[in-house]
Amino acid sequence: VSLSNKLQIVTMVGKILVLAMIGGAGIYNIIIGQTGSLSSGFEGSSTNVADYAVAFYTCMWSYGGWERVCQCFEEIKNPSRNIPIIIGASILLTTIIYVTVNMAYFTVMTPVEFLQSSAVAVTFGDRMFGSFSWIIPAGIALSTLGSMNGICWAYSRIPFIGARNKQLPKHLGLISYTRKTPLVGQTFLLTIATIMVIPESTNIVSRIDYVSPLTWIL
Repeated sequence: VSLSNKLQIVTMVGKILVLAMIGGAGIYNIIIGQTGSLSSGFEGSSTNVADYAVAFYTCMWSYGGWERVCQCFEEIKNPSRNIPIIIGASILLTTIIYVTVNMAYFTVMTPVEFLQSSAVAVTFGDRMFGSFSWIIPAGIALSTLGSMNGICWAYSRIPFIGARNKQLPKHLGLISYTRKTPLVGQTFLLTIATIMVIPESTNIVSRIDYVSPLTWIL
């Protein structure tokens, strides 16, 4: 648990620094008058309500992460005080950073380029940072590592608590003797995730659309 916490801090700092670089570059572009497609960003937008619903669900994935705090309720000191502060601060900070970053993207990219790019941040980095553009993929790698670390750390508590409350088989509540972590619960979740990926391993967007609302509801 201690190693996981340290890794989470390192990846979080690295991710925020890279996002700050992107946001700062976008703000600089706006200041010098290079607004790109920001002034016409909503032209050609869909009028279909269903499209907006899917867009909201997909965007929820970007603002996720706060719910992991609730999943580790028992491991937080003074939870009645600290959890509301953590959730409020994290959502506010994430909103500010992500809105700023997306504005930055549109200062150098058109909506069509944005949609066609396989990695929007990398495309932005190539156009803005030149020989230092390698920092962006490095930041993406840190972000992915941090996200996976947080998911493995927090979600493994769900089958553990379920087993303790007799809602799942009791074996899922077993704790690793050496690591003091719910290793059996984590293995159970890994097995389910692997099975879900097998049918259509490339269709990750649909999985995000399905999982995002559940993240907020549950």
